[in-house]
Amino acid sequence: MSDRGTQGEATRKTYRYLRVAIVGMVALLAVSVSIELVWGDVGQLGSISAYYYTPVRAVFVGALMAVGLSLIAIRGRDGAEDTLLNLAGMLAPVVALVPVPLSRTNAEGETDRYVPDEFLPSVENNLSALLVLGAVGLGFAAWTARRNQRNRRGRRAGLIGVLVGGAAFVGFAVWFAAGRDSFVVGAHYVAAVPLFLSISAVALINARAAKTKEDEQPVVQMLPAERRAVLYQLIAYAMVATLVVGGLLFALQAAGSTPIDHWLFYVETVLLALFVTFWLLQTAEYWEEGIPEEVAATQ
Repeated sequence: MSDRGTQGEATRKTYRYLRVAIVGMVALLAVSVSIELVWGDVGQLGSISAYYYTPVRAVFVGALMAVGLSLIAIRGRDGAEDTLLNLAGMLAPVVALVPVPLSRTNAEGETDRYVPDEFLPSVENNLSALLVLGAVGLGFAAWTARRNQRNRRGRRAGLIGVLVGGAAFVGFAVWFAAGRDSFVVGAHYVAAVPLFLSISAVALINARAAKTKEDEQPVVQMLPAERRAVLYQLIAYAMVATLVVGGLLFALQAAGSTPIDHWLFYVETVLLALFVTFWLLQTAEYWEEGIPEEVAATQ
């Protein structure tokens, strides 16, 4: 085997194992939450994110940080897919490091949302570090995009991706600096919703790509391209529908009505299950190739 062939095999294996690692991290989080749910002292909480305040915290933060870094490291097709994966990867650490706020009722009977004081120093320290590293990362991304001399379309798509990521970064940085109180109670949700919307959009992109893909690999011959395209679409639509339902339930709760107990826990569970289903399907599709042909052609 030539050096080029050896390098190609190493690239495929690295890409493959990186994708499997993402599923492993989500599974780790699911097992940790399940252990706390069944044998812990707190029982079922209102959301998966609320287990941040339990012994699950280290796994919750670590798993989401690892998933975020992996999503950034994984190269998608030039253009929207790669940009969306990078954006989702940028948002995952915010979801991890800014806890979901708790609710409390004051003496006047009004309900407000808050993060306990003992967690605020961690949030401020961790987000400050994340913003510093984010600035360095964006600078590196811009440098690498400008140095892509092999493919003009890829260079343009990379620069657009940097602009999108930069806009998100500036928005969160300004919010963190100028509105710390509202950031602490709102950033978790503001990051989580576009994270899942980004994954939904990636699923739709893969649905379109699957329709024109040749079924040459054994893993995907069992599931023809048309059926894979339909599955990708169903996953994307189901994600969006789940987010819409979650938004409606949130509005009802804000209005003083809670039709379903622990509704956010179920919404997050469905979203994570859909994400894993999509990721497993896409991983199986590219198990032998390693990376999409469009990406490989521009390396």
